[in-house]
Amino acid sequence: MKDLLRNICFFFLGAMILILPACSPCYLGREVCGVDEFVMDSYQVQEGKVAILSLQGKETQPLKEALLERTSYQNGFVELAGLVEEHEVPVDGSIGLFSVLAKARISSEANLFKSYVSRQGERLPVDFYRLLVEGDMSQNILMQASDKVYVADPYSAHITLLGEVALEQRIPVPSGFLSLREAIAQAGGIRFTGDTSYIQVIRGDSPEPKIYRLNWEHILHLPEKSLLLIPGDIVYVSSTPIAEWHRFLSQLVPSFFSGEARTKP
Repeated sequence: MKDLLRNICFFFLGAMILILPACSPCYLGREVCGVDEFVMDSYQVQEGKVAILSLQGKETQPLKEALLERTSYQNGFVELAGLVEEHEVPVDGSIGLFSVLAKARISSEANLFKSYVSRQGERLPVDFYRLLVEGDMSQNILMQASDKVYVADPYSAHITLLGEVALEQRIPVPSGFLSLREAIAQAGGIRFTGDTSYIQVIRGDSPEPKIYRLNWEHILHLPEKSLLLIPGDIVYVSSTPIAEWHRFLSQLVPSFFSGEARTKP
């Protein structure tokens, strides 16, 4: 009986040797893309919030130039909520968003990508990051009385790292983008059990996401700006076949010996 169990065990192990290389965990989606498309999409990310929302599958129109034109508005107040110290700022039709945010003293930890201006119940596609960090005055819309501004908290937009990284976690993305290299560094790097030839970025709705397949050589040698993540992205690092093999053995061997013990008289 002991020999029979051992023969069955070794037969099963041999079969697993053939199967495991093809069994590296992965996500399947509507589209699997290579590094070339990831780079192209990353350059689109650099265009700002509207482009990022488009990559997320959210249709948003660019900011209208008319919002920058001075007209005669009644005096009043802009209401602010979220990570600000002042919750009302007076306006008269000549004050831009930049000045309103400066007077409100927003937190340095604010998530600029998720922050927004609401006018008559409609969110305006203002890019807070381009305005406050890059100094792009094309985003400095003139504020009206009764406008509402919401300054979001850091974790309102994030990316997720899973699989063979030192620490699986969610990482806040206050600017709306983060380089893949920086994200992996913040997760403590890839474990020795990770398959560096099979790094996936999953983007979009869970049932049918868009999948990018990359490897460590891409991350190491391509410019950081050409490999950008956006809010909602999931980075998944597969395990190596040999790591799966060791895990399988660690589960099988105790079971085998406990079975062998039960066959002894």
